Amino acid sequence: MRRKFFAIVLLFTLFTVLTYSQVTDTEKTLRTQHADSTQGWKRGGVFALNLAQTSLTNWSAGGQNSFAVNGMISTFANYKRGKNVWVNSLDLGYGVLKQGSAGYRKTDDKFDFLSKYGYEAFKNFYYAALLNFKNPNGTRL
Repeated sequence: MRRKFFAIVLLFTLFTVLTYSQVTDTEKTLRTQHADSTQGWKRGGVFALNLAQTSLTNWSAGGQNSFAVNGMISTFANYKRGKNVWVNSLDLGYGVLKQGSAGYRKTDDKFDFLSKYGYEAFKNFYYAALLNFKNPNGTRL
């Protein structure tokens, strides 16, 4: 009984190893695929949405109920091929607060766009141009 059990386990193990070690023709063609047309670009970003609430019930020390919503988006798209480098970033933020019986008030207002292009003149030295749009603190968009 013991020999039959070990023989079955050994056969099962060999069968498993042999079936997983084979590479199919389809897998070979997938491994030889070329990169797509966006080669050179790297893109990404972050999105955040924050909610906050304060509720005071039977509170003798004072204070007001409040509700706040803040959102933020930060993205980038960078390109590098040969001697050309192009770096782009966009940061957006907005937030509002309602406190007590007062209406909603703006707590955050951010717009920042940066685009920088560089051409490599020689090692670690670039000719560059920079474009930047941003809203000053407290101004409306």
